[in-house]
Amino acid sequence: MTRLEAIRLGLKLYKPDTPCQLGHDCDRRAPSGDCVECQRLRGQANSANRVRDNEKQKVYSRRYRERHRERERARVAETLRRYREEHPEKARAAVQASKKRNRPLYNAHDAKRRAMKAAGTPRWAAASETREIYKNARSLTELTGIEFQVDHIIPLVSDKVCGLHVAWNLQILTARENAAKHNRILEAA
Repeated sequence: MTRLEAIRLGLKLYKPDTPCQLGHDCDRRAPSGDCVECQRLRGQANSANRVRDNEKQKVYSRRYRERHRERERARVAETLRRYREEHPEKARAAVQASKKRNRPLYNAHDAKRRAMKAAGTPRWAAASETREIYKNARSLTELTGIEFQVDHIIPLVSDKVCGLHVAWNLQILTARENAAKHNRILEAA
C-alpha cells in the first residue's frame, strides 16, 4: 500500500512495500511517512538527552544559586557598610533598639562569651597584664576618637584551635579591623 492510498482511506498507519532508510520493515505514519520504529528510537534518544540535560541543569542551577547568594550577601553587606558610614547615628540607634527588643538574646550571648573567657583563662595568668591591655585600648579610643577593641590573636573558640585569655594572646585593633577579622587567625604578613 502506498502512502497516498492510506491518506485517501483516512488511515493513520500503513505498511509499505519497502523498508525505511535505516532498514526497518515496519508500519509508517500516513500523514508524515515516518517509520514507526525510527520515531520510537528518536524518542528514546530524546528522553535520554532530556535526562542528561536535566541533570546538567540541576548542577548548573545549584552552582548558580550558590554564586548568586554569595554575590547578594556581598552586595547587602556593602550597602549596609555604606549606610553605617553615611548615617552613623541612625545605625547606632538601630543597634541599640535591637538590643532593647532582643534583650534575652543579647544577655545569653554575653553570658556565653563570659563563660568562654573564664574557661580560656588559666589560673597562672596574670590578670593585671590583661587589665592593662584593656586600659590601653580604652585610652587609645579616648585619645584618637577612633574606637579600639581588644582582640584574641588566636580565637577563644575555633574549629582549628582554641586560644587562651592571656596577655600574650591579646592585641589592640580598631573596631573595624576586629569586625573584619571575625573568628579567624590572621596570617603574618
